[in-house]
Amino acid sequence: MSTAQALVRCDVAVIGAGVVGAAIARALMQYRLDVVILEAGDDVGAGTSKANTAILHTGFDTKPGTLESRLVRRGYALLSAWGPTAGIPLERLGALLVAWDDDQLARLPAIADNARATGYGGARPITPEDLRRFEPHLGPGALGALAIPDEAIVCPFTTPLAFATEAVMNGAMLRLASAVQGRAEGPDGTHVLSTTSGVVHADWVVNAAGLASDTVDRFFGHDTF
Repeated sequence: MSTAQALVRCDVAVIGAGVVGAAIARALMQYRLDVVILEAGDDVGAGTSKANTAILHTGFDTKPGTLESRLVRRGYALLSAWGPTAGIPLERLGALLVAWDDDQLARLPAIADNARATGYGGARPITPEDLRRFEPHLGPGALGALAIPDEAIVCPFTTPLAFATEAVMNGAMLRLASAVQGRAEGPDGTHVLSTTSGVVHADWVVNAAGLASDTVDRFFGHDTF
């Protein structure tokens, strides 16, 4: 039976093999589960996961106490620890918030206070003299800066590839060119997903479809995504 004709039965179908979907699939494979990853593209990480700033963010400027702040800090710690073991290029370059006028200079202490409130205590003020030493090619007129030494860059291509590779090596099935086209409820209460590569029956579905997440959401009867 060809892949296009095959009917697949699994515990969990993860829709999307970007960085989020691939990471979820990798985590699920730590349990006794049959997992299928359905990716509409011809490769993993081919959507928004490859089109970003490549910054591994400390979360210093997030709003303290929010879910975003907690997840950014947690993601930074996890990827910083796991990335090097998986061969993901990661470099801690640091960042400088440069003040070009008095108003910007006056706001730097509040940004440092916000960073501490998020749990990041590494932000520190930089004098104009130190700033010129750190960045000798910076244009004239900078009044000072706030240094964020732990800001880093990470390879956006290798990251989802590493997640997906570990998921597949631990038993997940990766189906590329498998765009989800619809969903119905099976007689046994499962989700019946029609895709461009065949039909998938799943007890649970993870919607990590990136820019198509709203379309997938509507397949499940929702309209408030």
